[in-house]
This record gives sequence, structure tokens and C-alpha cells, in this order.
Amino acid sequence: MQKALSVLTKRPGAAALAFVLLAGGAGAAAAAAGKELPPKATLADVIKASNAADWRPLDPENTLYMELPAGRVVIELAPAFAPRHAANIRAMAREHYFDGLAILRSQDNWVVQWGDPDEKNPKPLKTAQAKLAGEFTVPLSNDKHFTRLPDRDGYAPQVGHSNGFPVGRDPKNKQTWLAHCYGMVGVARGNEADSGNGGALYAVIGNAPRHLDRNITVVGRVVSGMSLLSVLPRGAAPMGFYDKPEQMVPIQAVRLAADVPEAERSRLEVMRTDTATYAAAVEAQRNRGGPWTKVAAGHIDLCNAPSPSANPPLDLNQPISHPAARRGRRGTTVGHCLIRRKRLSGLIYNAGHERAYPSSSYPGFAGPAYFPDRCRRGGGAALGRGQGVAGKCARRGFLADYGAPGGRRGQAYLHHR
Repeated sequence: MQKALSVLTKRPGAAALAFVLLAGGAGAAAAAAGKELPPKATLADVIKASNAADWRPLDPENTLYMELPAGRVVIELAPAFAPRHAANIRAMAREHYFDGLAILRSQDNWVVQWGDPDEKNPKPLKTAQAKLAGEFTVPLSNDKHFTRLPDRDGYAPQVGHSNGFPVGRDPKNKQTWLAHCYGMVGVARGNEADSGNGGALYAVIGNAPRHLDRNITVVGRVVSGMSLLSVLPRGAAPMGFYDKPEQMVPIQAVRLAADVPEAERSRLEVMRTDTATYAAAVEAQRNRGGPWTKVAAGHIDLCNAPSPSANPPLDLNQPISHPAARRGRRGTTVGHCLIRRKRLSGLIYNAGHERAYPSSSYPGFAGPAYFPDRCRRGGGAALGRGQGVAGKCARRGFLADYGAPGGRRGQAYLHHR
């Protein structure tokens, strides 16, 4: 029976980074000789051994929250590679241009696209520009954070990452650009290079269409929420467009994180790609060890070396409470109670992982639950939505049962720590 392989993109905190990097040639030689490859650090091992300096938070001024009925999609803009389009998208978000528009295309192994479904009577712009020149490439001088991959590439003289984004570059012509990898976000356009302004965007949901590089303005990437986009039903019309209005997915809102109250923001970090830890993460995928792997590839494609993202770990030495916590939305929540300086806070438990997070920091959740009373011995359960006394855990306390918008009614339980 085959064993499922999975990588948990979580960072449990500071730890020593200790492993040996083996050359791909040595792995291939071992395979040729019929020997088992020696075990090596996996990507999960590298992430587990990372420390705080290996990660960076998202910039709220360049982070978009696209709210869909199924949840939140978090998009990080890359103004260094498309400064005019990034500024225009920020302007559209602030004038609520995207609110009420829709996802109107889902093409298998290609892209999901969203924008205005009414081309005859388009939604008017306020401060944003209706037309922009294409930003297919930018000068090398725009990129201050390039880290090169040594692996050869068929689409660019050099490839690597800049601040977490996959990029190609041509030193001879002194140009650089964002690559069309999975999850990258581009600006839809017509035949004319200046026919896109950021009002219609798409995310790559299939095999990387790198032949689009330098032909479309790429403005950023999806950091969280790809699972909401990649599972959408495919459109039956040509190029995957939906041919019936009821098939389109409404966009409830698009906001800049900077304009969202801090308690409602998604607390996400991405691994810095200019660190030794990221180099180790790439090597762990370029030359995988045994015993499962029989032949180490000795090569990695640009789009197979994304920068991991994660929820930052909770500092359990700090009290977390929220006076605005109220009855929650329907959903399933697992709560933990902690006593810190005689203050008690409800936490969302990240199912499948070992750490607990404040509910406001976990994507899709609304805010931390608040326990007004001291946690005592034992535990209990609170079913349904909103409040419920949790056995012996609290006398007057309640657990605000927060879940993803539109989630099913579920249960919440407390666990004393």
C-alpha cells in the first residue's frame, strides 16, 4: 500500500537547523549501484527547524483579501515588478470596485479569472485608471532581493526568487519579470498590450504556463486560499468561461489588509528566500533522500520551489484576550484555554497540527473567543453556535464558536492546559 506523503507548512518556533546537504550526483551514483539513498532532511524538517528570522510578515499595504462565499483568498502584490498595476489595484480595492463582481472563468489546468461579467455596461471606476501600459518586464534595478537558483531553465537565462516571488531575468538586456507558476496572479488583457488595468485578474490553477512570461503583466501571488479557487467547477463555454450567470461565484468584497481591523486580518508569514534555510528547503526538494526516493533528481524547476507560507506560532507567554468577542458564526471550532497573568483566552486549534492560534490569526475565522472566568480543572463541550458553559472549565465562561463563513453548524470543546 502506498503511503500518502504530506508536508505541514507550519513553523513551531526557533530550533537548531542541523542536516547534511548531499549532492545530486552522489544520489544518482548510489541508485546506479543499487544502493538505498541515505535519509535526508525533508522540507518539513527544514520548516520545523527554522527560526523567526527566516520568515517575514505580509505587508498590509500590498496584501489583498478577496472574500468569497466559501472563505477568504489572500493575495500578495509585487509592486517592484508591476508598480503601476499594483497601485491601480490598490486604488480599485479602496474604492470597492471589485465588490459585487464575480469569478467568471474556471479553465481546467489553466486559470481561474474574476472581474466584471457585464462587458456592455461595465462598472464605473472612480479614482483608478481605465488603461495602463503593460508591465511585462521591469528593469533589473527594480529587483533588490534576487536569489538565483543554479538550475537551468528553458524560459529565462537566469531564474530564482525575489522576496518570495518566482522570477526570471535576462542580465544581457537588464530585464526581469515574474514567472507564471502555480498560484501566480496576472492581469487579463486583450490583444493590445495596454488593454488590461487590473480590473480583471486571474490565478494560475494548473501546470505552469511559462510561455506566458513576458506576455502578460503578473502582479502577485495567492498566499492562502488556492483550495477555494482550484476546486471551482470548470466552465463549459470556450476557454472555461461560465455560460450561465448562476454558475459565477460572487465576490463579496476585496480589501487591502491595511484597511481591515487588525483583529480580522489573516496572520500569515512567508519564508524569506534570501536565507540559508530557504536554500536548504530547495535542496531538500532537489535531492530527496531515501528510503522512499530511489533516484534523486539533482534538479528542481523554478515553479517547484515555492516559498512556504505559514501561520506564525503563538507566543504562549503573552496574554491574549479580546473584549469585542461575541457570539460566533456557525462552524466548528476547537478551543483551548490558557491562564496567563490571570487572564484567560480562547484559541482556535489548527486541526492536524500541534499548535494553537488566536482565532483572528487563522484564515477564515473572525476573532478570539474570550473567557471572562478562571479556567478550572477538567473540561467539557459546547455544541452548536455561540455560547455554552464548558463543563467544569468555567463557571460563567462561554466559548464563542467561530467558524468559516457559511460553515456547517458544529461543535466546540475546551481543553485545559
